Amino acid sequence: MSKEKLCQSNDKLPQFLSFDFSKHQIYPEFQNNYPSLDDYYLALVNIIPHHFESYAIILHPIGYHQHEQYIEPKTNNRKSIFKAFGVLTNDDIKLDHADDLYRMEGELMENNCKISRLSKYNLLYLGECSDVQYNFIINTLKKLVNNDIYYYYELLKIICYSEYDYRNISELLFKGEILTHQEVQQYSKIFTQPSMLFDKSETWVIATNHDIPYTFIGGDKSFVEKFLNAEYDIYPIEPKYQWIKKID
Repeated sequence: MSKEKLCQSNDKLPQFLSFDFSKHQIYPEFQNNYPSLDDYYLALVNIIPHHFESYAIILHPIGYHQHEQYIEPKTNNRKSIFKAFGVLTNDDIKLDHADDLYRMEGELMENNCKISRLSKYNLLYLGECSDVQYNFIINTLKKLVNNDIYYYYELLKIICYSEYDYRNISELLFKGEILTHQEVQQYSKIFTQPSMLFDKSETWVIATNHDIPYTFIGGDKSFVEKFLNAEYDIYPIEPKYQWIKKID
């Protein structure tokens, strides 16, 4: 692969990325200005203003930190994780209802807090989807998108995962072929996943943020449905909150 297959771009960000948050508020209005992103409905509206017909959520894998060393999880998807940590689920559960999924995620965290107090282990939600999840997304994209796509990195990812001089850079945008996790790191020189993937049509997006436990997919319903796969912990989600314009 030549470096020309991924190059820096001076193109403008789409409207759903260059959104002016200062002129809007979340509906319903919250008592504080910093609602917790532990609620993935809130995380969604903070990352992508309600722009698309349909959405999916990618739940990042769970692993342990022990003596400051990360230990890979022994279970590889939410169905097995819920069972391992005492969250009651039926054997035939499909995890296709967002409210049920959210309730079980909350129970998982509550059970983990009890486990953490009784052991030296701490459960950790990683800030990225796994390489396996990312490459599944890329392989699916290749079946749906024929043109080059954009790879957008916000400042914190640049600071934490690259040697770019962040004093002169606030964000980076690359354009090129649909690349695997390893390839995009190799040619971008940013050793983590992009904050956003999208193309010129602005009809879809794959969006995460720095150090949150979710990645989101937005697009029309037929597009998003192609990614739904419980093996990779990718489930449909209906937004609960919207942005509304502030009244001065």
